[in-house]
Amino acid sequence: MASGFNGKYLMQLLIKAIHGLFDLTVRRPKITIAVALTAMVAFGYSANSLITVLSIKDIVDDRLPTVQNQIIIERLFQDNNNLALIFRDNHEAPLSIEQLCGLKKYFDKIDQRISGVKVSLSPFSLRIPVEHQGALWFPALLNLNCVEGIEETRLPLDKTAWDDLLMSNKRRDVLILLSFDKEVSKLGSFNPARVGVVLDDLSRYLDQGKYQLQVDATDSAAFLWYSFLAFQHEIYLYIAIFTIVLLLFRLLYGSFIGGFMICGCLFYMLCGLFGTMGALGIPLDLVGNSVFFLVAVAAMQDFIFVSSGYLDKKEDEDVVACFRRYAVPSFFTTLTTMVGFASLYVSDLKSIRLLGVIACYGSLFQWLVIFMILPSFIKVFPCLTLWVRKEKAVKLVFLDWMNIKLSRKATGSLLFLALLAPFGFFFYKVNSDPRIFFEKSHP
Repeated sequence: MASGFNGKYLMQLLIKAIHGLFDLTVRRPKITIAVALTAMVAFGYSANSLITVLSIKDIVDDRLPTVQNQIIIERLFQDNNNLALIFRDNHEAPLSIEQLCGLKKYFDKIDQRISGVKVSLSPFSLRIPVEHQGALWFPALLNLNCVEGIEETRLPLDKTAWDDLLMSNKRRDVLILLSFDKEVSKLGSFNPARVGVVLDDLSRYLDQGKYQLQVDATDSAAFLWYSFLAFQHEIYLYIAIFTIVLLLFRLLYGSFIGGFMICGCLFYMLCGLFGTMGALGIPLDLVGNSVFFLVAVAAMQDFIFVSSGYLDKKEDEDVVACFRRYAVPSFFTTLTTMVGFASLYVSDLKSIRLLGVIACYGSLFQWLVIFMILPSFIKVFPCLTLWVRKEKAVKLVFLDWMNIKLSRKATGSLLFLALLAPFGFFFYKVNSDPRIFFEKSHP
């Protein structure tokens, strides 16, 4: 008997195990469906515990020097997610006394309108040192008599350190800095929805007073707020993806049934991923938010693989046999994907490591859904076998170029170009500026 590592034997054992698991699930499809639906209910329940974090501080490791420096800065300067509001006239005209008085009236009582919010810095509250009759006075830099509509400037802005900061010299814009009391929520150390409360209340006030002002929000709290809106609007992206999938399967495989099948699998995967993350306490952050789309690509690939095989299947081959035939090659494709995602665990960033873990799990999960759960549904509901209608499918002739055979010289030239790819790392540029997430026209 030969000793040592026997790769061929282990490979045969693995293939036998895959076929055995497949046969077990389709032999008792109703039990498989019952287990799958029970798991979906459990996923939905645990998804309620999913935490979404948007702050960079909540994403990276606490032990990193950058985070430690940020903690020190927050402790020294009490930086509680500042919100900078920049006001301009709708017609780009200099701000009038009425507009400035309207802003002063609002922000003087903002703590009464919205709890937990206060003004950190504004031209209405800023005071400067002035010597008067041998004494040091600290009058307001911008003294507004809003009853009579008079403005008294103690000292021109261009003579102070606040030149063009709180208010431009031509008075075309004014900046007011707000800060929030600390509040722990399911969105991390700061709830960005509070920014929306401020902006909505401010917008109503400006509209009611007819002040003809536009406001732009910036600083750390605004960044979290815009990221929070992106999370909320992601539902439209899901709808767009599912719609495209339905139309694509109708075009390529002649039936909407296949589109509804893969959309059902994607929805089940979405529940499984977020439910598992909620159960394990893995937060959903700006990086991990893409995990579903990464796994969805793998699921689409496997299902298209099976659908194309079923489109050209033999006459005596049923749908279950077609799934069984592609289960093994798809598993090894999934295995290589899992290895790629698992390699992310060597990263220094916690969010990247967690992305690798959950994406690795999601890759295996989608394979189980496509090749273990879906065939059971098809067996219980025979109408699903019509998900491929060859007579109604549209043949995309322009894809035939993919079958072109290249000459040996052309193939060698392409391989040589591939070998040059590593040299691109010498020109790789790293940019950690969060502003690159937004378009230049974004406020």
